[in-house]
Amino acid sequence: MRSALYPGVFDPPTTGHIEIIQRAAQLFDKLYVAVSTQTGKRTCFFTADERRDLIRTATTALNNVEIITFSGLAVDCAKNLNINVLVRGLRNGTDFDYEYQMAAANRQMTGVETVFLVSSPKDLHLSSTLIREIATNGRRLHDFVPKTIEEQVFKRLSQSNPSRACDKRI
Repeated sequence: MRSALYPGVFDPPTTGHIEIIQRAAQLFDKLYVAVSTQTGKRTCFFTADERRDLIRTATTALNNVEIITFSGLAVDCAKNLNINVLVRGLRNGTDFDYEYQMAAANRQMTGVETVFLVSSPKDLHLSSTLIREIATNGRRLHDFVPKTIEEQVFKRLSQSNPSRACDKRI
């Protein structure tokens, strides 16, 4: 059985993330989507368990996908699951530059390979950062996050910025 791991922070998951999951699920017998509990310096709007549950809700039709959480390096999570392939999505050249370095380091450290899937043109501009910016300023998230989780994501993010109006100067 050929398995792969798609790691990320997913705060929140976007339509681009879900599309990569759907496509990867067609390529592999088993796809683990691994939600990181470590997010670097920034604070997440959703806990790791909430992010896991959001992705689970958005991918319920995919029988060969399992959503898990992990801490540490994604490549170590993959090795612990006896997986030798990571899946990564690419939106642009900047993503490629970063992901190429990570893929080379991961392969050198552990032999784990990385498969890159290029985002669909409709999702090239999407990032979780953009989604957070839109929602914290009171704008809806139609077409940016899966419809099955849009309301939950919008409610959480829109409540995090109580003063959205511009200052009126006289």
